Amino acid sequence: MNDIFSFRLLMHFLRRNVGFSVITILGFSVSLTIVILLYAFAFHELSIDHYQKNKDRLWIYTSQDSKELMCYSPPVLAERLTEMNPNIESFTRLWSVEDIVNYKDSKYKCSIMTCDTTFFDIFSYDLIEGDRQRLFRNGNNEIAISRSFANQVFGNESPIGKYIIYRTADYPDADPLLVMGVYDDFKNTFLKNPDILANINTIAKIRGSWLNEGWESGNHLSVFLAKPGYDPNEMHA
Repeated sequence: MNDIFSFRLLMHFLRRNVGFSVITILGFSVSLTIVILLYAFAFHELSIDHYQKNKDRLWIYTSQDSKELMCYSPPVLAERLTEMNPNIESFTRLWSVEDIVNYKDSKYKCSIMTCDTTFFDIFSYDLIEGDRQRLFRNGNNEIAISRSFANQVFGNESPIGKYIIYRTADYPDADPLLVMGVYDDFKNTFLKNPDILANINTIAKIRGSWLNEGWESGNHLSVFLAKPGYDPNEMHA
């Protein structure tokens, strides 16, 4: 009885004070929504790349000028740093471009990311089809494609062993790209999901040697795998 009486008393108060009631309920709703959004944002940020087995050993080369911090480097830098520092176990150089590829009589706009043969040794992204120990190592023209791009281009067929054509006006005779892997779309990670993942040497044959040689180009993301227990801050000097 006391509960029923209290509820009726509350409803009577709310009806008598409509303005106050609306402001109170609205304020509580907005506050609760903000708290939920902040929690969701914090959870997402703290969980990025949490599934990477090597997350405590991964680091990215950065440089800073007078205005901003930059994460891009020349392609040869990763090799030089690895030669200089015995505590670097491995590296991969990432470079991305939006372009057009062909399969049979159809054209597909896609994103292409270059990498070194060590990509699937360093990162723990799921490889659905293919051998992650041998991918990119049997020939420079081997590629892997995302699950969503595989569904778009090949439908229900397995893309393994099929060729995708990628040429540019400057390099019209480039070799076809052989699909030898399918990976699950990258999620909750600092990398944008590419449609095609290709050996950097393969794409260099198509777009030019500046992509994997020299100091002129500074558009690569150099990712390093340090040996266990090594602090990359020791490299600053």
